Amino acid sequence: MLTSPDIEAPPRSTAPHPMDSSRLLLALTSLVREGVAERGASTEEGVPLGVLRRLLAALHYRDPLTLHHSRRVALIALGIAERLGWEEHELYVLEAAALLHDIGKIGVPDHILYKPARLSPDEADLIGIHHFTGVGLLQACRMDRTTIQIVSDSYAAGTSEHSELHQGARILTVADAFDSMSRDQVYRKRMSREQIFRELIGQSGKRFDRNVVSALQRWVETDGLNVLRDEDCGSSIDAAVPVDSSTVGEAHTLCHVFSYLYLLETLYDGFYILNNDLKHIVWSRGAETLFRRPARDVLGETWSRRSVGWVNPDGKPYIDETCPMQRLLDSPRAGCVNVQLPDEAGKLQTYELLLLPILDDRHKLQGIAHCYRALDESRRRKGEFRELKLAATRDALTSLPNRKELDNFMTKLYGQFAKSEDSAPFSVIFCDIDRFKSVNDAYSHVVGDQVLVDFARILQDEVYSGELVARYGGEEFVVICPETDLEHAERRAERLRRTIAASLFGGDQKLKVTASFGVSQILRGEHVDDVIRRADEALFDAKKGGRNRTARRMPASEAASAAPAAASVPEQSSDFAARITGNNEVTVYLKTAVAADILVYKLSGFIEETKASLGKATKEEVELTIGKSSLFGGWGNTSDRQPIRIQVFFLGEDRSRGAAVRQEMRVVFSAVGKPKSTEQFQMRVSEVLDLFRGYCVAD
Repeated sequence: MLTSPDIEAPPRSTAPHPMDSSRLLLALTSLVREGVAERGASTEEGVPLGVLRRLLAALHYRDPLTLHHSRRVALIALGIAERLGWEEHELYVLEAAALLHDIGKIGVPDHILYKPARLSPDEADLIGIHHFTGVGLLQACRMDRTTIQIVSDSYAAGTSEHSELHQGARILTVADAFDSMSRDQVYRKRMSREQIFRELIGQSGKRFDRNVVSALQRWVETDGLNVLRDEDCGSSIDAAVPVDSSTVGEAHTLCHVFSYLYLLETLYDGFYILNNDLKHIVWSRGAETLFRRPARDVLGETWSRRSVGWVNPDGKPYIDETCPMQRLLDSPRAGCVNVQLPDEAGKLQTYELLLLPILDDRHKLQGIAHCYRALDESRRRKGEFRELKLAATRDALTSLPNRKELDNFMTKLYGQFAKSEDSAPFSVIFCDIDRFKSVNDAYSHVVGDQVLVDFARILQDEVYSGELVARYGGEEFVVICPETDLEHAERRAERLRRTIAASLFGGDQKLKVTASFGVSQILRGEHVDDVIRRADEALFDAKKGGRNRTARRMPASEAASAAPAAASVPEQSSDFAARITGNNEVTVYLKTAVAADILVYKLSGFIEETKASLGKATKEEVELTIGKSSLFGGWGNTSDRQPIRIQVFFLGEDRSRGAAVRQEMRVVFSAVGKPKSTEQFQMRVSEVLDLFRGYCVAD
């Protein structure tokens, strides 16, 4: 039986550095002790307010702007949750989670925290590690379990199925995005409210939860944003965060604690920390993997040799006298030994075990840290292997996935599609920068490289979560769209094309860059190469048709019964129908779950963005005109010289789908003046309709 005698360590020759590992871990144990004491006293709602305020004080010390952002996110999240019917206790827990959702940034280095551009994949991974370091600290401090789950899930939102995530995390994701897009960022300007909702609605069902976005709309419409007008807006929880000198000193120490925990997480395969009663107070993500036990099952449990399964180099269990732990308890000095632990298959693997005593100012033992490092080459060098793997799968110039990674992704996606008859199809978008050689010839290869980097960044910014953007070679890129049919993929390509045509490249206003797009969709019975080939052929069609356009290809068996993509307005769902009612007129029928009053608000955003002139406006009908005709009434080559009249007829409510009340609209697009061809008119209608749907259709 191990014993923990109250023995003083031999005095040190010099005073410890204020930031040595023992002092840092001692500060951590103090924070954990406070959290345990508060929870033991059954404080209000199970959230240890003392610990929470200490953490927020550290976040304020590290970066006041991040704390202000967290406060605004908390207020927005509460507004959304109230519209979703959350109860008072649930709101309290959500508020705490919102305030703490960026707590991991306390330990992020300045050059990454304040980087004036998008993060690289490696930098994003580092942010992720810091996030889960913060989650681990919240667990150690006995923060409310629901709070921890919301904070943890919020990082995965957009990459996991919404059903797998706590609704609080989905609320935080929308609230966080709304506040971020509402503010100037180092890499982009703030967006208008109309632009924000267009983005949120456009990514509903992918990155964002549709119901949460609708709740945010209702909150905004009832003047919910008034609570954010004060730049120093705060919440009920953190209103009393002290800012005295002792708090500043403690916050400074906590920043170093976060950085130290990050180092332990990255340097070792796993670690855990015990208090002076040998109870687990910290259990790292690596320890969860190493011992195959989640933190929630371990924290508060007393350490024992049996619980960790130590075996000595001879393959035998340790006895008390030879156990490294007992030797440290007898004489509190750091030690390092080799131990063996069983892996998933029960095979013993050798680890270097570093045992660190945590000593107070009187050199008394207050806790112990155990850090494990695999000695097996393949395990020990997992970080190096990860870097090599990343280098082997990334394009050196743009940092996008390369052909190899694209092939792996496509093979996996095709396997999932072929496995089940019920699985949704995926689509492939090929894109090629138009006349790229002329850019190199006229501006130099340095500028050409920057154009490729800018092009890749725009694609990454515009695609939805779960989609893959890869560099295919040269100036060719590929976007893979899981669970996306041909019609939706074509519209997505058109949106990308318009964004690229309106963007700045190479830092030169005179440099105009356009791109051509080819789209195809996988069909049952096809091989993955078939859909790639068709997308490439469609790209050739777009190039041959004049460049700066989108074309699509279907198998020959289906192409005969389908109209050409450039000369049609595609159907999208049972809530969308279109018919060409004349050479220069298209009628569209839409159904939307957006409430009538919000629909009017959304339509005003559409008018503002398109600079449309408003003609007739009644409860039954709205008439708009976009663009201006030339002097002689003919259409020009640019969209502003291709005028269209839009008549919106509100047909009333449709309750045929049960409880979901849906507004019905008939929208008539007619040419003003003389288009050069029917194809030109219908392509313009498709462009305007895509924008109209983005504003006025919620699902």
